Amino acid sequence: MRRILRLIILLVSLHNLAGAQTTIPYSRFGIGILQDPQPAWMKGWGSQSAAFHNTLNLNYMNPASYGYINFTVFEAGLFASSLKVKTGSDSVASFTDGGLSTLSLGFPVIRNKLGVSIGINPFSRVDYNIIQNNDSALGLGSSANNFTGDGGLYKFHVGAGYKWKDLSFGINAAYLFGKLDYSTVLSFPDTSNAYGTLRDESRSFGDFVFTAGVQYRINLNKEEGYFLDLGAYGDLKTNVATSRNLLYSRFTYYSSSGVFQSTPQPYDTIYNSSEDGEVVFPPKISAGIMFTRLNKLMVGLNYDYAAWSKYLSFGETDFTKDSWRISAGVQYVPNYKSFDNYWNLIAYRAGFSIGENYLEFDNKNLKQYQASVGAGLPLRRVLSEVSFAAEWVKIGSIKDNPLAISNFRFTLGVTMNDRWFQKRKFD
Repeated sequence: MRRILRLIILLVSLHNLAGAQTTIPYSRFGIGILQDPQPAWMKGWGSQSAAFHNTLNLNYMNPASYGYINFTVFEAGLFASSLKVKTGSDSVASFTDGGLSTLSLGFPVIRNKLGVSIGINPFSRVDYNIIQNNDSALGLGSSANNFTGDGGLYKFHVGAGYKWKDLSFGINAAYLFGKLDYSTVLSFPDTSNAYGTLRDESRSFGDFVFTAGVQYRINLNKEEGYFLDLGAYGDLKTNVATSRNLLYSRFTYYSSSGVFQSTPQPYDTIYNSSEDGEVVFPPKISAGIMFTRLNKLMVGLNYDYAAWSKYLSFGETDFTKDSWRISAGVQYVPNYKSFDNYWNLIAYRAGFSIGENYLEFDNKNLKQYQASVGAGLPLRRVLSEVSFAAEWVKIGSIKDNPLAISNFRFTLGVTMNDRWFQKRKFD
């Protein structure tokens, strides 16, 4: 337990340390760039989350899978990414990012029937710094706009799942929390008689959201280990309680004696307000089908849909639209009983997905493509695994959108299994 606590502290510290190293221009809109909270072993084969379940991995995306838990399962992971942003002028900017990808714990209440999970995962990310230099006017000098944003949203979930024969169902109750900060500056650095304008806005989130799921297993040939699994999970439209602080102020880069200073000098406050309101999160659904040959092969197909056109923030719309994604993936283990060849024990994974992002500009969609490979490395003599996934994600295209994002992301995760909460017996 002490080792797990130290690992938690390390992961959170690394996440906070790495959080300010990237710039994602599209995160200025909506609630930012949505995160993929799946563990590394799931990312490696296309995030096949709806229908997947087994006794050694924790699928917290679909709480119906908790009914299959046989051991206490601890999942933790870190990610690192290299992101490139390309504009219409063919200029390219590169950024790095990294941090916590997942942290969760699951354990059986009744083995292979009733399971419980708790965990925390990132939900969305806002991080951008954009400078727009305006054309100068005769006699007025130049002006510039600076747009910055920072913050993120997280989900802390508690869930339970129950299995009855070949049918399982479950629910996650998650507390969505976090803070998003936005700042817009209009400045006149060449003019001592003009005051710049600063607009600061912060939104603090804190409310519960619920996810329900169901899974059903069809026994094609139980003796030979052939199964077909069906699964689905989703959220209803949710009004999330949010508070907003808004501040307008004026500043200058010149002192009272007319000397230029690099640090803005506050002059006065134009407007300041605080209010409570709601942000409407859309209904979402994920459905999937998976063919399994036990301990050998898994092939899955997954469909995700979210009605982001219903998104509202304090009664206002944004550049959001309905999003969707179709993904396919495969996992293959050559020989799980092998004792003399470790390569035969490894789970090899690959996946691919296509879809549309939840943001749009000038009525043009942001196409999104993703390809991934991964592997699960079992640890000998223990029911645990170290997994990694390498993903390539492309959002938007220069042909149709203001900019395009290409992201290479590497995720490293660990899955530890053990028997907890059991009385020891002595002869």
